Amino acid sequence: MRETVTKGLALLLGGLILYTSATGPFESLIQRSIFLALVILLGLAVYPLGQGKRWRPLGIAIDAVLAVDVVVACSYVALNYEQILVELPWATPRDMLLTGVLLVAILELSRRAIGVIFPLLVLVGLAYAWFGAAIPGPLGHRGFDLYYMTETIYLGDLGVWGMLVGVAATTIAAFVLFGCLLLHTGGGNTFMDLALRISGRSPGGAAKVATVASGLFGMVSGSAVANVATTGNFTIPMMKRLNYPRPFAAGVEAVASTGGQIAPPILGAAAFIMAEILGESYLRIALAALLPAILFYLGVFVTIHLVAKRRQLQVVPDDELPSWSDVIRPERIIPILAALGGLFYGVLSGRSIQMSAFYGILMTVLTFVPFALMAKMPLREILGKLVAGLVDAGKGMVIIGVLLAGAQILVAMIGMTGIGVT
Repeated sequence: MRETVTKGLALLLGGLILYTSATGPFESLIQRSIFLALVILLGLAVYPLGQGKRWRPLGIAIDAVLAVDVVVACSYVALNYEQILVELPWATPRDMLLTGVLLVAILELSRRAIGVIFPLLVLVGLAYAWFGAAIPGPLGHRGFDLYYMTETIYLGDLGVWGMLVGVAATTIAAFVLFGCLLLHTGGGNTFMDLALRISGRSPGGAAKVATVASGLFGMVSGSAVANVATTGNFTIPMMKRLNYPRPFAAGVEAVASTGGQIAPPILGAAAFIMAEILGESYLRIALAALLPAILFYLGVFVTIHLVAKRRQLQVVPDDELPSWSDVIRPERIIPILAALGGLFYGVLSGRSIQMSAFYGILMTVLTFVPFALMAKMPLREILGKLVAGLVDAGKGMVIIGVLLAGAQILVAMIGMTGIGVT
């Protein structure tokens, strides 16, 4: 039952991302409230409270209450977006209740998905806004009551519905979907085989494979967690099989996967937020990140080479290496080139970033499906791969969405109290 609900919600979120990438986003508050509602609902399914514990029934009840309350809170904003934007309404006790429920859901889900430190930082920001009048000296401020805080956080576009959530609901989501579809339609296997051929036979080859594969994967996923989960499932067992030290194998994969956060074109979502804040073009931000990313992976590669020489680490056996003729087959290379070509065409022609990502998605599907049909892949399997890409994109947005929603609340409190200027 839980798996069915999770898959359904992830598919719904992936479908929303795909639709709004193609047609353009809804009005800002509608887009952001629907997106955040789906992210929180999916997060409650992916990270259930009390899973495997004796008190799991209580966890189910708490999650159900949170889910209903979040739907109500987000639906209220979506249905009354025009009044909120035009009139900037005064907060009522009902609004305070809805704000409190939404905050609890965001902070609790961030605790489950990320850890306790981040929600504590957000709570400190909220407490500072509320009790700032009691702080002496230059760090104090006049203080804000719960009504004013509610108006800032919930009844406007500076609080939880602010710019960070807006970027997550449009640009970042579109690129996460692009990466997931590209990898599920064969891009992941192709990246891995390319890495094997490029570096498998050099000293410390298995570790270098992890570096190259993680770099290629990170370029289109932008997620260190997804990178480790995907490439690490192959590279870590291979390094252990070749008698590499276990801590070394884990460290190589973790460091190489983290580099995907600074590898263009996605940069772990940072590029889009930087472009929005600085008012620079996304292309300029991505190009500026190119040299640091190259230097990062070059440093990892050289370090692995030196360690491999000193410890005499084994190379990857010939029988585990794919042939070049298999790696560069048209049905494997053309979809990747077409997808990246569609992406860069959109960027260079001045289209919006999410529209550029949609061009990449479109070219991925348009090249994958014909090659899959020519290879006599069953239609059910083709659709299954595309659906799996949508589902993975939805799941991948949970941590990003919750993290940026919490960060947006903290940013709003910093701006409201003036502590940033102080």
